This record gives sequence, structure tokens and C-alpha cells, in this order.
Amino acid sequence: MNAINEHNHSSVVPYENIIMPNVELPINFIEHNYGSEGPFCILHWHNEIEMVYVKEGTISVAYGSRTVKVEPGGLVFINSNEPHGYSVEKAPIVLYCCTFDPILLQGRYATSYDSKFIEPDKSVTVFNNLITDDSKLIDLFLSMWDEGCERAQGYEYAIKSNLFAIMAHMVRHHIHHTIDNRKHHKINRNLSNINKVIQYMEKNYKKDISLDELADYSSFN
Repeated sequence: MNAINEHNHSSVVPYENIIMPNVELPINFIEHNYGSEGPFCILHWHNEIEMVYVKEGTISVAYGSRTVKVEPGGLVFINSNEPHGYSVEKAPIVLYCCTFDPILLQGRYATSYDSKFIEPDKSVTVFNNLITDDSKLIDLFLSMWDEGCERAQGYEYAIKSNLFAIMAHMVRHHIHHTIDNRKHHKINRNLSNINKVIQYMEKNYKKDISLDELADYSSFN
């Protein structure tokens, strides 16, 4: 996802602190119904990834320096830390909005493919914002949406299964650009050290561990 440094835009674009209803499953599903034309969500940014499916009406989405119109059947993908805002072009609108913390895609330890695709501050992959004419991706999103709204037994597994399938599809078909491999290799070296720290803390959690001790162990300053 887009690794936009918060210090570059925090002074001009407000940050939104998203509170997830379930900290164990940090994903939120909200249906927006709006009957008037004009701005309805000012330019803002957050760490979470956001997907918006346009069920009815037409909206315009501002992201970066671009503004695009999205008609029914279109899907908007907002990268982590990416400024964005919405306006109603043709009312009424019905939007299915799903926001999730990238940590939901990670395992116990950071991995090299996590660093390539889902690290909010270290990502080397930026995905396309506007996705149209991709029935497979829309079906995956709507399946996840139904699971999140209906919450039948086992819905947590179904949501994560759909989410992983969505990300795999995005990686294969909707990458906008990537950062050079030199930076990626540097990230991987840092990940190795971070995982060493996590493992050391898990083995020695009963001890009083100092920052200096962790720094020496991981070769960090």
C-alpha cells in the first residue's frame, strides 16, 4: 500500500483516528446512504486500508492530485496513509465501505512479502485506486461484505479468507507501481532484526528488559 509519510501531509490534511468495533478483528463495514449532491467526506487520511463499492449513484473521489468519477459497480481502493475525500455527483448514493487495519493480514512475525505489500510505513507496492470491470474482485468484496453484515457462525474465518483472496487478486492484477528492490532489501534486513527482538522478548518476558539490551541484541541503535 501507499507509504505516504504522515509528516508530509498531516499539517494540511486531517488525520482520522478509526476505532474498530472489534479489536480482535480490526475490520469495519459501514453502509452510507446520502440523498444530496456535493461534498460529503472531506479530504483526510488514516493508516487503515479502505475499499468502497458504489451500489447506487455516482461519486467523485479525490486522492493525491487526482479526482475521478465512480459509477455503480465501481470499486475504490484507498492505500494505507493515502489522503482521500468523496463528493456526491449523482444522488441518491448507496456505498458499501469496508475499512481494515493492515495488521489483519499479518501473521505473528513480519515477513518479506508483508513488507512488499502491507507494511503501512514501509510498503514497496502501491495499488490502483479505481477498479472497474473486474467481476471476480467485486464478487470477492461483496461476499466479504455479506459475511461482515450477517455475522453467521464462523464469519470471522470467512471474512479473512475473502480478504486474503482480495489481496492476492490485487497483487496479481492491480499494482500501480513499486519501489526499487534496493529499498526492499533494506526493509527485509530490518524485518529480520525486528523478528529477533520479538522472539527475544517472548522468551524473556518475565525479566526486566531494557531498550539498550534489545538494541544490542538486534544491532539497532
